[in-house]
Amino acid sequence: MSHPGLLDILSRSPGLRRTIDDISVGKTPVLFTGAQGYAKIATVASVVHRLNRPGVLVMSNPDEAVTAKRDLSDLLGPDKVVLFPAREVMPFETHGNQESLWMRISALARLAFPQNENLLVVMPATALVRKLMPKERFVGGCRTIRLGTPLSPDELIRELVGLGYEREFSVEAKGQVALRGGILDVFPPSSEVPYRLEFAFDEVESIRAFDPETQVSAEPVEEIFLTPALDHIQHRVLGQDQGDEADDSGTILDYIGKDGLLIVDSFERCRDAVVEFEKIGAEIASARMVAGTMGREEAAVYFPSGHVTGILRKSHLLLSLIPRMDIAVGLGDMIESDTTTQVGFSGRWADLATELKDLLSQRKRVVVLAGNKDRQGLLAKWLERQEIWALALDSIVEHPQEGMVTLSLGSGENGFNCESLNLAVFTETEIYGRTVVRQKRVKKSRPTLDWRELSPGDYVVHATHGVGQFMGLKTMTVNGVTRDYLHLRYAGTDALYVPIDQVDMVERYVGPEGRPPTLQKLGTGDWQRIKARVKSSVEDLARKLLVLEAKRKSRRGFAFSPDTPWQRQFEDAFEYEDTEDQARATMEIKADMESTVPMDRLLCGDVGYGKTEVAMRCAFKAVMDGKQVVVLVPTTILAEQHYATFTRRFSDYPVTIQCLSRFRSQAEQKRIVRDLEAGAVDIIIGTHRLLSKDVKFKDVGLLIIDEEHRFGVAQKERIKEISETCDVLTMTATPIPRTLNMALSGLRDISVIETPPEGRFPVETYVVAANPSLIAQAIRREIRRGGQVFYVYNRVYSIARVYQRLQALVPEARITVAHGKMREHELSRTMQDFLQGRYDVLISTTIIESGLDLPNVNTLIVEDADRLGLAQLYQLRGRVGRSNRIAYAYFTYRHDKNMTYVAEERLNALRDFTTMGSGFKLAMRDMEIRGAGNLLGGEQHGFMTLVGYEMYVSLLEKAVRSLKGQKEEKVERILATVDLPSDAYLPESYVESPKERYALYKRIAGASDAEMLVETEELLRDRYGPLPQPVRNLLKVAHLRLLSGQLGITQVTLVREDLTFGRAHLSFKVEVPHLFPGERLPSLQKDFPGLEVDRRLNLLKLALTKQDGDALDTALSLVKRLTGGE
Repeated sequence: MSHPGLLDILSRSPGLRRTIDDISVGKTPVLFTGAQGYAKIATVASVVHRLNRPGVLVMSNPDEAVTAKRDLSDLLGPDKVVLFPAREVMPFETHGNQESLWMRISALARLAFPQNENLLVVMPATALVRKLMPKERFVGGCRTIRLGTPLSPDELIRELVGLGYEREFSVEAKGQVALRGGILDVFPPSSEVPYRLEFAFDEVESIRAFDPETQVSAEPVEEIFLTPALDHIQHRVLGQDQGDEADDSGTILDYIGKDGLLIVDSFERCRDAVVEFEKIGAEIASARMVAGTMGREEAAVYFPSGHVTGILRKSHLLLSLIPRMDIAVGLGDMIESDTTTQVGFSGRWADLATELKDLLSQRKRVVVLAGNKDRQGLLAKWLERQEIWALALDSIVEHPQEGMVTLSLGSGENGFNCESLNLAVFTETEIYGRTVVRQKRVKKSRPTLDWRELSPGDYVVHATHGVGQFMGLKTMTVNGVTRDYLHLRYAGTDALYVPIDQVDMVERYVGPEGRPPTLQKLGTGDWQRIKARVKSSVEDLARKLLVLEAKRKSRRGFAFSPDTPWQRQFEDAFEYEDTEDQARATMEIKADMESTVPMDRLLCGDVGYGKTEVAMRCAFKAVMDGKQVVVLVPTTILAEQHYATFTRRFSDYPVTIQCLSRFRSQAEQKRIVRDLEAGAVDIIIGTHRLLSKDVKFKDVGLLIIDEEHRFGVAQKERIKEISETCDVLTMTATPIPRTLNMALSGLRDISVIETPPEGRFPVETYVVAANPSLIAQAIRREIRRGGQVFYVYNRVYSIARVYQRLQALVPEARITVAHGKMREHELSRTMQDFLQGRYDVLISTTIIESGLDLPNVNTLIVEDADRLGLAQLYQLRGRVGRSNRIAYAYFTYRHDKNMTYVAEERLNALRDFTTMGSGFKLAMRDMEIRGAGNLLGGEQHGFMTLVGYEMYVSLLEKAVRSLKGQKEEKVERILATVDLPSDAYLPESYVESPKERYALYKRIAGASDAEMLVETEELLRDRYGPLPQPVRNLLKVAHLRLLSGQLGITQVTLVREDLTFGRAHLSFKVEVPHLFPGERLPSLQKDFPGLEVDRRLNLLKLALTKQDGDALDTALSLVKRLTGGE
């Protein structure tokens, strides 16, 4: 999509024609004044389009740069505009956001190697401050690798590490590289997929793209392009040591070349942003130099503000709303725009129709830009009904025609008029009263994260021997055969070495409260007695669970009607394109609502992922059928925020929404309660007040519970009373373990939203000892960038002392206090003042924990974080990072205080799970730390402790299926043991990482069919190269074990009869005779002479001769024939 026809006609306006002529003859800088909103963006696009030169547009702040890039992409085409973000939000950040670095490198690569294109780079002013790698050096660090390129993998990886790549064992993210023998994996920053290079004799033999999640190769490619993984000067780049040579750093202007245009929007604001950045940097650098944490080299990564201002002054085009005298000196020309801002209609359709008809009667060129194809279609139908002639186009290639409406696509804000061209441009801002830009939220693949990785020291449960402690993988040679074993420690000095082909019998122990479990004593029979007791208890529990489930499903609920046109219109008005998860969750919930069985569904999605939007759609559906909707939230502040959100979203529909909380006066509360009982309220949003006995409903159809982990047992009993006959939707980012367990066990339905909003960054999380200078620096840094700070201190009686301490620490900060014991009007006023920016820091108890949406708050400091639960900590962290700025969370603890084991585990988990969408995984981790809770009663708690969560739930699921009379979903596998003299293991030289080896062993042992083993073999060959003999043997043993189990064979061994003459035979123990195909034996006698059956011992024997070769191959060949294979 692009609009060259619109840009052509705009460039013919007197002001723009003169501007383009001035720049062409070098009469610069030109100060262009008066253009605002979309007119300003269209001016830039017209100049770049007409001059057909590469360019840089500098905006004053990052948000404006993102918006400008979006609108310019609509006008010029998405392939002609790139965003060059600032590397960091604050100077000298040690953990800058990597995504912004990759965007910068991709932009530099496109500029350094232009493909017959003139790119326009859009950037904030602060992105000019950091020194860039000189263009020549960057180009020298790029290389194209083709099939047959003579190259050593060791030489390549050294070069890539020197260019900023991180060497890892597995490549899962951009900027990483891994080398395993003759296979090198690399993920270039400018690529969307990683690549796998296979070498043969220092030559590239094959190149394949691969999936970073599964690590499986995809299609082969002929060549790849590698860029450096850094954008700044690094003296070891390309093996160069600059020593004390003069600085030869570059800027973005070096990359666009001499013909490049420099366009600056709001010069004064750009200059001020750069000066402010330098000022903050000087403070941080000074503090770090005193502390000895900054070297001379690091301190010189930025240009002085005067240097950057000098660059800005040399621009070709300066954009300003009004003429400014401080930049008038040295101007080539000053030109005023001949555009005016478009009038707005804010949904007044009749007035808009009148205006359009009037413009067309004057032979004006009218352009209407819709946010997406759906909206364009709706507007086309509306124009047709109004008998207004319109031409719908994806791109405006020709000049817009006079006397008709050109309806196209575009996401600009604030349209404009240009009298000299008879042109009127309307955007959705004028039509709807707000911008409805349905930006697509792209679902980005993330590396898979196993929240249960097994490490030495972890407790495990062996299916036969019980609870032990995993001490690591051990390679041992027994009777001349080398294999890997799991070393498990048991009570006393007992130890068990589990052959690696039986690794699927071992699960990680998950138990309550984080207390270490009791280790079993081997050979005593205690474990079998414990399993029998737990099994009996679990069967009783299963009966109770089934009664609960049957009661719920036997109740007849209200079946809501299918979607109405209003429902579709309501959903279309959402500002963003639905993510795949959001759309699926909406469909699942609406399908439940249309069923006669009362809904009980858990909606689990990370903070800010769109759960509230899904809930509002379901509420709308309920209201359309004349039912009342109850929205229950844990805090007054959250109730008020939901009330504002629902009111805005439902503003175009005849729906009555009320909020019942302590912020309302007694008279208001009585009126709302009365209206609620009379049915005059459609949607009621409230706190625990809704659960009071005086609150009665006329006809509740849907109960929505937000942040359900905040409600106590008594409140939940009252909720059960309300929900007896209505549908229930529970929303949370961190479900309590009991609820999560019930959902995962199939007792409740669950929908998960895992896709983050576009442009959202993970919160930078720090778990640190309390440090006054660190806290002061964090607060000052947030205030300097125009943001606000949450400071959480969860004790009301001493919160005043914290206020005094902070005020003394940061005297210039405007600080206020909020907690739950304040009077209603006082708390409401404090929150409103903070929301409106009258305070910089809010010291608060955990009342801010739930659901507050304040995008300007991007630093969180929690004092004594070890006193809070994991769900609380995660919810608190969710209060920041709700915009496209990088946010920071500091969880502090007292360094002189001994932390409990559980508190330490929680803080570690929070630090580990920092990626977007980790709430669900954190809840799983919380289940480990404090157990799955009591599903139905305290009597189950001890049993779960004895056998661990995994086995407990497995036994419970089996009992439920048995009582339901359901057949097992799959027949329980017979686990055959194979004891043959063959080295069968993964050598450390082949798979270096112990965790990777363990994961592969688990995969091989858990294979349920031959196809899975073939896939594993392909994976190994793909990732690690040709299979050594021990690895081939390992796969053969797994295949033999698998097929033997299918035949009822439980043991395969080699029995040596005569060591002198080397006589031996293979022995197959048949313990499930009805599975064994004895009828096939006679036909096998010819190919396997010496095959006989010992029916007394249930043994199948095969005498071996020297000609039979390897015993493993012979055994595998025999069982294949027995199963009807080769």
